[in-house]
Amino acid sequence: MKKRLFFLAGTLVVVALVLAAFVWDAAQKEVVFLCPNFQPGVTEQSVIRQLETANLSRFKLVNDSISRRIIFDSAYNFGLYKCIVELNQEHQVIKAHLE
Repeated sequence: MKKRLFFLAGTLVVVALVLAAFVWDAAQKEVVFLCPNFQPGVTEQSVIRQLETANLSRFKLVNDSISRRIIFDSAYNFGLYKCIVELNQEHQVIKAHLE
């Protein structure tokens, strides 16, 4: 009986790890594949519209005294993969890069 419980617990752990790896990879791909879409001159509205289509990622608009940026990442991989979209005063992309 104990062997059966250990086998079941081990199987559940392996399945959970495989699912976590799949979600991690999908979240990373969302960030990596969307970031190159943001070429110089693209409007902020267009960037936000595209980012809103992401299912596993999040974004935030950051305003400080010097610049305006959109930071796009995923909580599923703890924000390790980030796309930083820098905007000018006219709310157009200056550049986008992965960190």
